[in-house]
Amino acid sequence: MFRDLIKKLYEAVLAVLSDRQQVMLSFLKSHGSFPDIDHPKTFSHHLCKIKLEPVDKAFVAFSDKILAKENVSKIIGDAYVTPTLWHGSTLPPVHERNWPIPYVIKANHGSNQNLFIRNDSDIMWGEIDETTEQWLATEWPTWLNEKMVQPD
Repeated sequence: MFRDLIKKLYEAVLAVLSDRQQVMLSFLKSHGSFPDIDHPKTFSHHLCKIKLEPVDKAFVAFSDKILAKENVSKIIGDAYVTPTLWHGSTLPPVHERNWPIPYVIKANHGSNQNLFIRNDSDIMWGEIDETTEQWLATEWPTWLNEKMVQPD
């Protein structure tokens, strides 16, 4: 409960900051220091700088999970790509969700949005539906460029 409160407070603070300030604070939270965006020397600092530059649509092919899998498959072949059993903007009706276990349900447009279904006891469709709806309702900061990726 306290952790949820802190997370909501952090998200509220981020919402009122500029993109640059959001990137700086997010980096501080993850790395314990501020990035040198104006004079980047490390890979991580360069990534922070890139996040603040205009979006290069070519990057969408790497951040969109569906497109990335298609591109990798074209380059090295299907044998090295985990198959996609289904994709869309909402899960199909429950009677059509007959995927072979194990499988992963993940959002195409976000990060750290994964549900691992390892056995029948992991399948709780009410909770899964609620979770995936929350994922799709997530408003990502503009510097993450997730708006370029379709939730589908």
